Amino acid sequence: MPNPAEADRQFGVAAAVAAEEHDDPYGPVVSVRQRRDYRVPSVVSLLKVAEAARSASPDLDEEDDGPVGPIDSVSEAVLELLQAGDGSLGALDIPELEPLDGIVAVVETPQPLDIEEFDETDAVGPFQLRTGEKLVGRLDEHPYARLDSLVDGDGDGDDEDEDEE
Repeated sequence: MPNPAEADRQFGVAAAVAAEEHDDPYGPVVSVRQRRDYRVPSVVSLLKVAEAARSASPDLDEEDDGPVGPIDSVSEAVLELLQAGDGSLGALDIPELEPLDGIVAVVETPQPLDIEEFDETDAVGPFQLRTGEKLVGRLDEHPYARLDSLVDGDGDGDDEDEDEE
């Protein structure tokens, strides 16, 4: 088992040497860009969960934003769940949403994201590679249910023995 104190000493020295080689006092910037798709088995159930999350959210302040209307679509429900949660995709780990495939891309970028550069309706710009950025790698995400179906070897998810002819 490695000694944590020894690792700190070794990595601490290496990190200090690496920091001396760079003029930038903040070091490199890494951008993690993620997409995950979901299947909605029951729209009605999802809308109910989103309404419950909205009503339980302490950030709901109708005096500042005016009256809040009903959640009318799947997209609004997902946005409400994200806002009521911590803003991460973990807020969508609920039975009312079945995760499908997703992608995580790690990008080296010379500058951090400037949100003000992009219009609020621009869903593409913040995710495109720009000049000076480098795609380090991509992680393909697959839902756990599909992994379970591959255990039996034939990929059909059926654990029963098949009759051979």
